[in-house]
Amino acid sequence: FQGQAGGGMVTVTVSGTQQILNCAIDPKLIEDNDRELIEGLVVSATNDALSTSKREAGQIIQRKLAEKLNMPELSNIIGNFLPK
Repeated sequence: FQGQAGGGMVTVTVSGTQQILNCAIDPKLIEDNDRELIEGLVVSATNDALSTSKREAGQIIQRKLAEKLNMPELSNIIGNFLPK
């Protein structure tokens, strides 16, 4: 799962197990030598990627549980507890 910040100048990739796999920073940001801006963008991109990962994992678990229990309405109930 990917998260981005700064209009795509920083991209962070995480796994479904919440592990950071990659962090890509546009060389133009480094040339500007603005450490605080880079740090903030890395944090924002990481939080974006983790949020996407959690949301997607929750949806997958929700579908799998509903299939296993053969209760399609379970998806609606579980969905109320997942982060939006």
